[in-house]
Amino acid sequence: MPQPAGDLRFARGSYRSVAGEIKSAWSLEGDMYKLDVSIPPNTTADVWIRSAHGTIVTESGKDIRTIKNIETLPSSDGYTIVRVGSGDYQFQARR
Repeated sequence: MPQPAGDLRFARGSYRSVAGEIKSAWSLEGDMYKLDVSIPPNTTADVWIRSAHGTIVTESGKDIRTIKNIETLPSSDGYTIVRVGSGDYQFQARR
């Protein structure tokens, strides 16, 4: 998954897997980190979302903790980690 580095403000990438195309794009707008991902049918993915400690992460404007098909996993230094099924997702968090 493309990640912020240096003075980059956005990036996108894709990979054609045996299950279908996996897509990811991120952007930085002020202190907000936005991440769009597409997961192919009949698959799951662990998505690492850059986020400041204690930040509420949203998907399409809704708190991820209230969305039943998004499983929140233990966080890792500077990231909120979620497990999602196939579909398109738009995550946002303060970094």
